[in-house]
Amino acid sequence: FQHQNYWPEASPLETVPAASADPADAAFWEAVEREDLQALADTLELADTEPLGPVLPALSSWRRQSRDRSTVDNWRYRVTWTRLADERPARLTGTWLLVVPGTAADGQWAAAAGHALTARGATVRTLVLTESHTERKVLADRLGEEAVDGVSGVLSLLSSAPHPQSLHGSLALLQALGDTGVDAPLWCATHGAVGVGGTDTVTDPEQALLWGFGRTAALEHPERWGGLVDLPETPDERSLTRLTAALAGDGREDQLAVRTTGVFARRLTRAPLVDSAPARNWRPGG
Repeated sequence: FQHQNYWPEASPLETVPAASADPADAAFWEAVEREDLQALADTLELADTEPLGPVLPALSSWRRQSRDRSTVDNWRYRVTWTRLADERPARLTGTWLLVVPGTAADGQWAAAAGHALTARGATVRTLVLTESHTERKVLADRLGEEAVDGVSGVLSLLSSAPHPQSLHGSLALLQALGDTGVDAPLWCATHGAVGVGGTDTVTDPEQALLWGFGRTAALEHPERWGGLVDLPETPDERSLTRLTAALAGDGREDQLAVRTTGVFARRLTRAPLVDSAPARNWRPGG
């Protein structure tokens, strides 16, 4: 059998950081890392190598550890939020399924979202679910009874249900939509599940579980995933306009937070530790 690898070969790590452009500096650190006493003395133009002998092993060890820590520190990332440019009011088409828990069927967002979707061109069908619908088969049977095939999109407000019904119901909904052949994009709305920075912080950690679930669902079932959108506690005309714009988007943004100051998109950005001195108490072993 002739084997052939179909993945790229990793390039060897550079001994000297690319930022170092001084040949003398490069020669010095190369001699230190090799623990080459004579080469280091020649670089420093010292005739006597004896003073360098005791310090060279420690200096070489420090150099290797410093380089390794710098490499790992550059692997550090954090979540940030970027304000998107305001979009024009969007129009929706087709039939949208609005899924609400029985405990919040009369809530502000259930009524406001249904009205907003209708006002912007969608035909809205509201599906009220109870605690018994957290089972996949039960929910699939309910969707079959409602004949939901042919819907253009699904907006779930199940985050308003008590925990853990909200998470279990959302999982069952995603699975049941697949079982009934519905590949329309599913959007899950939350309240206070994420914070975009400053005074805007997470106020409901239990709903934050839906964001972890949603990011996994997006990877496993992209054909029927729309996105996650965190909404203000109280709906108003601006937040409803921004919500419908997100639902009618081109699919490039699927993790959004609607706030009074605008719509924010989730970003993963580099956060190296180069400018800080973190405590390194953890010492891995084995």
